[in-house]
Amino acid sequence: MTKLTLDEILDMTNYDDGEGDSYFPENNAVKFDLQNGKFETIAFAKDRNMAVQIASALNLLENEEDK
Repeated sequence: MTKLTLDEILDMTNYDDGEGDSYFPENNAVKFDLQNGKFETIAFAKDRNMAVQIASALNLLENEEDK
C-alpha cells in the first residue's frame, strides 16, 4: 500500500489554499479564526512545515463538510 503525502491529497482534491480559510499556521502553532477579530490556538506542531500541513488538512476537511 502506497502512502500519499498531504500535498498529493490536496492536489487530488483540487484544494485551493487561499483566503477565507478558518485555520492558519503562525510559526509552529495552528490557529482558528473566530471571524470576530479573535483567534484560538488549537495545536502546536514540531515545526512550521507541520503546522502548515495541519492547517491545510483542517481547512480541507472543513471545506468538504460545507459542500
